[in-house]
Amino acid sequence: MKRVMMLTTTVYMQEKFNKDNILILKKLGYEVDVVANFTSSGALSEEAAKDFKEWLVSNQCRFYSIDISRSPYNFFQNLKSKKQLEQLVKDNNYSFIHCHNPMGGVLARLVARKYKVKVIYTAHGFHFYEGSPIKNWLFYYPVEKYLSRFTDILITINREDDLRAKRRFHARKYVYIPGVGVDKDRINRTLVDIFKKKQELNIGDKFVFLAVGELQKRKNHQLILDAAKELKMENWKGFENCIFLISGKGKLFKAYEEFIRKEGLSENVYLLGYRNDVYELLKISDCFIHPSIREGLGIAPLEAMTAGLPLISTKVNGMKDYVVNNKTGLVVKPKDVFAMKEAIKKIYRDEAFRKMCSKNNKKIAEQFCKNKTNAVMEKVYKSI
Repeated sequence: MKRVMMLTTTVYMQEKFNKDNILILKKLGYEVDVVANFTSSGALSEEAAKDFKEWLVSNQCRFYSIDISRSPYNFFQNLKSKKQLEQLVKDNNYSFIHCHNPMGGVLARLVARKYKVKVIYTAHGFHFYEGSPIKNWLFYYPVEKYLSRFTDILITINREDDLRAKRRFHARKYVYIPGVGVDKDRINRTLVDIFKKKQELNIGDKFVFLAVGELQKRKNHQLILDAAKELKMENWKGFENCIFLISGKGKLFKAYEEFIRKEGLSENVYLLGYRNDVYELLKISDCFIHPSIREGLGIAPLEAMTAGLPLISTKVNGMKDYVVNNKTGLVVKPKDVFAMKEAIKKIYRDEAFRKMCSKNNKKIAEQFCKNKTNAVMEKVYKSI
């Protein structure tokens, strides 16, 4: 029986981005070993991580916990992880390894080279891109360029990365896919009683701004909090009728919680933690805010667009593929509190603008649907 290793650093990425890939591989007759840090739920809830393990078992997949540090500077931890990967590869006759994340990609390709195993590497947004810090170019760029020599198929999910890889790198084959795929059918099938859902969240009939993502510096939720603080301080009349829902967990949860308490924002800003009802939250929301500093593509805003929500967002690396100011919504810079504040006012006041963006966004999001990405991935797996 043919066997494949599916490798990421976190169980969150396996659960959110690789379930369809695993099912495609199973359909093609492969046994799949799933490798990630299963000892920590990370950005998932404990319940969601447990459910994912049960899903793997039900689909006859083996899973192994290896704690690959996402930081390239955690040398000794990653050396230990590399040895664990080597043992797995020696014990199993893998047809190929499909790896993700920068450090997962580094270790997997080094091990695969040593044991002559083919590699597919999905880059979920290179750390070097137009406007990125110079240190990213000095460190990540030469590493990725060198390791591309040992990559059979390099998959990119945004146009900037695709173009740069094809021009500068040395992989045997390059494939562009439009992200990991938005489940349009599931979003459209999701029905919710808006009144009851808002009642459940204790937000009444207020105007809802929603943000979804791990609470970490890169996702930049602090920009939303700072804008909310400014709106309250200037006594904007619409503020009391606005609710900002932030769904996600992460290491900044307590810091954000303290900021909300300190600034007296608890009646307008709700930290929801990890939610398994995000599609329902989309259906009760009026606008989606995504202020990321860096995005490989951004599945959350694309899901919001599929649901017909206007965006207030940054326009960084992967998001340039679909975000257009005054068409998908409003674009702000990652540190521009004033622009975020004014964008919130504009979206709240201008119903005609919201309707125009809603229509545009549903159409734009079509090209990122999972039926298209899954078709590409099936061809990739067949080709290797």
